[in-house]
Amino acid sequence: MFVFNTQAWQIRSLAVGAMQTNCYFLSEKEEKKTLIIDPGDEGDFLSEQILELQLQPQAIFFTHGHFDHVTGALPIWLNFSPRALPVFLDPHDTKLYARATQTANHFSETTADPIIPVQKTQTWQKAVWQKLFPHTDVEIIAAPGHTPGGVVLYFPSDHFAFVGDLLFADGSVGRSDFAYSRHAQLQKSIQKIKSLPPETLILPGHGEAFTLANVL
Repeated sequence: MFVFNTQAWQIRSLAVGAMQTNCYFLSEKEEKKTLIIDPGDEGDFLSEQILELQLQPQAIFFTHGHFDHVTGALPIWLNFSPRALPVFLDPHDTKLYARATQTANHFSETTADPIIPVQKTQTWQKAVWQKLFPHTDVEIIAAPGHTPGGVVLYFPSDHFAFVGDLLFADGSVGRSDFAYSRHAQLQKSIQKIKSLPPETLILPGHGEAFTLANVL
């Protein structure tokens, strides 16, 4: 488990599933209120970790709709939803998300959990965030190309960003050879991220975290 601390936050990552996708627990240090980012597989295991760490899930956030970033969410949503956790997904990835279980079963030897119903997801709303985490600042950066609805979750005050499959520690970038991908859009999205301060900690969907300066 990767653990990183800022003044206000503690970030934990666990690599799950055959694709070793990084699921992140972004937790307020004081109250342990937690955002679950990209729970891509092993939802029961992730739920056990949440309980063991005594975290308080507040919402689930998907950086994009690929199966290896979303199919572990349902057990968490069921286990920690007495008041229904908000589930954030960019609407441009709704179709991709809707077939995530079918896609996962095609690529995996095991049967994936169903996804949280599409109608239970919502577009990110600043008002909802401020209600969940009233003392923090966050920016959602549209980052299409790898998928139509890819987004980056950026914390300007603390200088870290969750980028999904946009950019990786070795300098490589997300695939753009899918029928729904757009290489030109991907390049523009990458330039957006590379314009962030060089000390920004980049938290990718796979592999190690790194500072932006390391790939500039």
